[in-house]
Amino acid sequence: MNKFKNLLIAIISAGLLVAPSYAESCSKLNPESSTHDCSASKCSVQKYSMKDYSNKEEFTQVYSDIDQKYWAANAITFLTKKGIIKGYPDGTFRPDETVTRAEFVTLLVKLLNMNTATNASLPYSDMNTNHWAYRNIKISNDAGLIKGYPDGTFKPENTVKKAEVMSIVSKISNINYDLSDKEVNAVLDPYFDKKFVPKWAVLSTAKAIKEKLVTNHAFSEFVLANKNSTRSEVASMLYNVYKRYQQEKL
Repeated sequence: MNKFKNLLIAIISAGLLVAPSYAESCSKLNPESSTHDCSASKCSVQKYSMKDYSNKEEFTQVYSDIDQKYWAANAITFLTKKGIIKGYPDGTFRPDETVTRAEFVTLLVKLLNMNTATNASLPYSDMNTNHWAYRNIKISNDAGLIKGYPDGTFKPENTVKKAEVMSIVSKISNINYDLSDKEVNAVLDPYFDKKFVPKWAVLSTAKAIKEKLVTNHAFSEFVLANKNSTRSEVASMLYNVYKRYQQEKL
């Protein structure tokens, strides 16, 4: 039994077993590193800010596949109305589609309202000025938000992992405290797959969870640090960052 349990945990942690899509769930239930650990203790601290959006808006359906009952509806709708995230020409959002590193960086730049880049070229062999996200990657790289790989590449079309997203949202949330090993363990202990969190992301993951920046809607007892991030998950975490920013202002 223990072997089966460990195997199941490994499968879920690797993102090989995923939750059914929202449409599938409704039909069944209702006939209705790239980035490295950039936590405050290991990187130079830079305070990030963002546009002061009002989030006191009534829900209005923007996409045909996202209604008010969808778990990330508020996050997706809010970020869409503020011009941070977009859907597809057919009127869908496709929440279960994955997000590339280039796409994620672009969302960060928009959320943080960043527009300053140095004149120096990006130091990555696979990046040239013709890439659609070159400027956004340049801005985020200059700000120390995201890094390339040890082989000197950036891999903009690679899917961004959840550990990478948690590391970045932890950093841009201006979490200015550190956690001891004991405190980190206390945060991660409830999760069956805690041992699968990459070492470089342990501290930032613990901080992101502690600050309620992470929403585990499908498997609440798993961190799922190594799974490919979906559009809905990224939207939810960025929205949580914004809500935290609003609370800090009060």
